[in-house]
Amino acid sequence: MRVSINDKKIVALPNNTFSYIKLPAGNYDLKISWSPLTGGWSNTKQLIIAPNQTKFLQLNSSVYTAIGVELGSSKHDPSNKESAEALLRQCCKYVQATKL
Repeated sequence: MRVSINDKKIVALPNNTFSYIKLPAGNYDLKISWSPLTGGWSNTKQLIIAPNQTKFLQLNSSVYTAIGVELGSSKHDPSNKESAEALLRQCCKYVQATKL
């Protein structure tokens, strides 16, 4: 998964990894892209960050083949800090993001 903000790639995330980026308050275009080999498509969402706000986003994508194999949901919903931290402790390795 490649993650871009305002058309600048900030991180490429393999399975079971996470990253973070600090952004000032403002409006951003968050884009999630996948390798053409997955059959996935790009997904763009507007991200609005208020002053002194922290957002935790779980970025997913599920792609199914004709035989029902899951290769990787288009759900990119914010979650609370406690839920995000608990999930990260269980599953994921950190990948550093590029600063904007």
